[in-house]
Amino acid sequence: MALSRTFGLIKPDAVSNPLVLRRIVDALSASKELEIVAAKRLHITRDQAAKLYETHQGKFFFDRLVRHVTSGPSIALLMQSRRDEVDAVAAWRRMLGSSKLFRNAFSESSLRTQFALSDTRNVGHGSDGLKDTLREMAIFEPLPPLCTVKCLKKTEKNECR
Repeated sequence: MALSRTFGLIKPDAVSNPLVLRRIVDALSASKELEIVAAKRLHITRDQAAKLYETHQGKFFFDRLVRHVTSGPSIALLMQSRRDEVDAVAAWRRMLGSSKLFRNAFSESSLRTQFALSDTRNVGHGSDGLKDTLREMAIFEPLPPLCTVKCLKKTEKNECR
């Protein structure tokens, strides 16, 4: 089995809070399962958000999701498993925890348990599988290779140089 990859998004509610962002970056840096291979700080357009959440189009929460992810800067991430036997999609989703806030009550270590404010303002997004990873990465291409973790916190530049 080859190293697997996944797309992740740190949403505006987390990016706007330097302490929360630092804890998320620290958790990813310390992960024994995942490593960040590319990242970009960006302000998501309505069109990008609609494409990202197209599977939810027509649902009551679709507009709320789109409004939230376009409300401020986000960080798009391409992550890779550190070992062949690790499923990157599953590892990132485990780290995030359930998107339903009340389900996280029994998972104290998840990022959403620690930092989510609601089912929408829930820290991050994770791909559902390989097909979604490829589709979602294409929405935000190009993602520059990660130089240092510091570029995740820059506000004046969108990319690492």
